[in-house]
Amino acid sequence: MRSRLLAFASLFSLAACKGGDATPKADSSAAAATAAAPVAPTVVTISAKEFAYEAPDTIQSGVVTLKLVNNGAELHHVQLLKLSDGKKFADLV
Repeated sequence: MRSRLLAFASLFSLAACKGGDATPKADSSAAAATAAAPVAPTVVTISAKEFAYEAPDTIQSGVVTLKLVNNGAELHHVQLLKLSDGKKFADLV
């Protein structure tokens, strides 16, 4: 009798462990596909014309796509740089 009780308890324990995986496979693969879907980067537009640029004061951290729109007659460029800790724009100038 004791061996049957032990066998039943073991079987019940295994069944309880199996219960966590009750989600259908289609749902779990759909969730994995959703989690793996890439997030589109933020697009930041910079407008350029002769002697002037218009751009946001701040940009949220993360992956960003920069879009330069030339509204002037001349060729325009944009460069990004990072100042070392403790440095200010006046130090760059």
